[in-house]
Amino acid sequence: MPARVIRHRIRAIRSGGDAGITLMELLVAMVLNVIVGSLAVAIFINVNDSTDTSVDRSVNAAGARNAARDWTAYLRIADGRTAGVKANRIEWLTANDMLFYADLYNRTVTNLTVTGAPTMVWLRRDTTGTLIEEQFASTATAGTRPTVCRRLVDGVTAGTASAPIFSAIDKTGAFMTGLDLGTAPTASAGCVALPIAVPSQSHPDATAQANLQNVEIVQLDFVLTDTKGKHAIEFTSQAVLPALGGL
Repeated sequence: MPARVIRHRIRAIRSGGDAGITLMELLVAMVLNVIVGSLAVAIFINVNDSTDTSVDRSVNAAGARNAARDWTAYLRIADGRTAGVKANRIEWLTANDMLFYADLYNRTVTNLTVTGAPTMVWLRRDTTGTLIEEQFASTATAGTRPTVCRRLVDGVTAGTASAPIFSAIDKTGAFMTGLDLGTAPTASAGCVALPIAVPSQSHPDATAQANLQNVEIVQLDFVLTDTKGKHAIEFTSQAVLPALGGL
């Protein structure tokens, strides 16, 4: 092949390689970039949401476990307003509200054999779905501020007759459904002063008092939903109340 023909072909190839890209190639590249970018953003959002959900569930679940553990522990040391006397150990026990006495802070380091007055413990699910724990002196009356108040965990469901948070069980293992176990005050949100004088102080309900003395076990059962309302976890525990002396 003549040299001049070879040189002509080389020049043609070089000139064609420098011609750039076509409009169609540019559009294809842009579309591919948009698709890849959209996929990357979607993956990032999904990973971020998954991480937030996991953290949210872990934090709330830890709070719920602590609540179940602490409340069960309090019930296991439940006592009467007069130490060792079962009468009035529980003032009321409803689906989402319970007030009782427990042997908290009733001994001194100098004399562990002497038992002082128990602590009034009020546990409930408030109107916002938060588990609330309040502690009072055993002689607290209406309007008394709590000595301890803890907002434990949000997003708690249940607390109805068909799905109670607090359930009473008698010594035969039967649920005490439908029995008069006292009446709780009107529901409220957050930490509040004791809204009423407890029944044993002002308006005893003889039927409720008699029934409450037959409570041997209290079951805690609540469902925790994360802040996005997507996942629910159920927590259940039981506490056997201590045997006490005379009525």
